[in-house]
Amino acid sequence: MKRLFIAIPISAAIQKKALEFQKTYKNLPVRWLTGKNLHITIIPPWYENDPDRIKNILNEFSAQANTAQIETTRANKPHVTESSANASPAINIKFSNIFYGPNPAAPRLIWASGQTPTKLIQFKKNLETIFLQEKIIKKIEPRPFLLHLTLARLPLGMARFRQEDFKNFSIKKISEQIDWSETLDTFVLMESHLSSAGADYEILQKNKIFFGNLKYGQ
Repeated sequence: MKRLFIAIPISAAIQKKALEFQKTYKNLPVRWLTGKNLHITIIPPWYENDPDRIKNILNEFSAQANTAQIETTRANKPHVTESSANASPAINIKFSNIFYGPNPAAPRLIWASGQTPTKLIQFKKNLETIFLQEKIIKKIEPRPFLLHLTLARLPLGMARFRQEDFKNFSIKKISEQIDWSETLDTFVLMESHLSSAGADYEILQKNKIFFGNLKYGQ
């Protein structure tokens, strides 16, 4: 059984900015995330027997969406080349602040957040519809989707930030205004490897972000 999830990776430029922020708060007793472990989770983890099936489904939907996009673009703009029409739909995001979250009064992590773009919500809903249709997941999270990037998690042995532990933190409030902008066009299928040192994530496959009312097997 593999523990899989869908995420959107962030660029090396944002990873570098996150690393610079971590240096400022390096004395906090938290597990900082770096590199590929920094990502935007779209579909939370589920347990899967057949990762290759998920890869095939994502590849087929990506191919369908790509073909549909080329046909639509060239029908509306005949002069556009196929390579230009083949450009993946992009989602622009902006992280604007960093704080203890999700609840600053009883936090579990440190994260960057910002306004959630409509296109990001649409992409998530598209994937959820596909995953429900193909019985990959059984239900959708009821909570509203919020744009966030987890920068740090709790130290080992702490289920949450208990008040008695939080008193020992040298910094009890984080409120950093930032301007981390990003254009997203790729999502990934990832595997979560859990250990006593915390989770590490492996990228199993990359696909271009897609939109549209698509059907598997067509």
